[in-house]
Amino acid sequence: AALVIFVTLQPYFMHGMINFYETGIYLPQINEFLHGKALYRDVFVLRGPLEIVMPALLMKLFGVHVGALNAYFYFGTVVTLFIYTLFALRIYKTRGFVYLFAMVLIARTFPWSCFNVWGGIRFGLSILAVLLAVNFIINKKSAQLLFSGMLTSFAFWTSFELGVFSFISIMTAILLYGYVEIKDMRVVFRYVLIYIAGNIIASLPFILYLFLNNAFFFYLDAIYVVLTKTSKV
Repeated sequence: AALVIFVTLQPYFMHGMINFYETGIYLPQINEFLHGKALYRDVFVLRGPLEIVMPALLMKLFGVHVGALNAYFYFGTVVTLFIYTLFALRIYKTRGFVYLFAMVLIARTFPWSCFNVWGGIRFGLSILAVLLAVNFIINKKSAQLLFSGMLTSFAFWTSFELGVFSFISIMTAILLYGYVEIKDMRVVFRYVLIYIAGNIIASLPFILYLFLNNAFFFYLDAIYVVLTKTSKV
C-alpha cells in the first residue's frame, strides 16, 4: 500500500491541464443528473449509471467543479492499483515479484500527466469481485462469495462489459472448483445461488431507478448503441 501511494503521489491532481475527452464524457451527464434529469431517458450515458452517480455524489459533497471530478479519477485510480496489488499477493508466492508487478503496473497505467483517463475506480470493482471469489475458494466463507456477487453487480452498473466478464470468470471458477474439488453438485449449486443472490441484491436499486424513471428501455438502447456503433468508430 505504501509503495502504491508513494509512487502515485500527485499533490496537484486538482490543477493543471483539463482532459477534454474525459471531462467531455462525464461533466455533461453529471450536470444533467444533478439538475434532476433521468439518465438514459433525458441524456445519453456511455456506460453504466453508477459511473455517473459516484462522481456526482462526490460533487454534491465537495462542490460542483472539475476539481471534484479529478479527485474521483485520482483517488479511484490509486485504490484500483492497490486492489490489483492485493490480487498480486494472492497469485505470486514471492513478495519481490509483487513489488515488481506493482511498479510495472503503475508505470503502465498511471503516468502523472494523464492519470484521469482510467475512469476512477471503474476497473477496481470487477477485480475486487474476482479477488473475493478467490478468497472464498481458499477459505470457504460464503459471505465473501455474496459480497463478490454484489461487487460484480456494481461493476456491471458502472461499466457493463466489466460486470459481464467478471460474472463469466467467477461463475466458471465456481463450477470448475466444484467439479475438481467438491464433486457434490448440491453444494456447488448452493454456491452459485449465493453468488447470483449477491448480484440481484445489488442490482435492485438500479433496476428500480430505471423503471421508476421510465428509462429502462432507453438503457437497453444505449447498450445496443455502444456495442454496435461506438466500437466501430
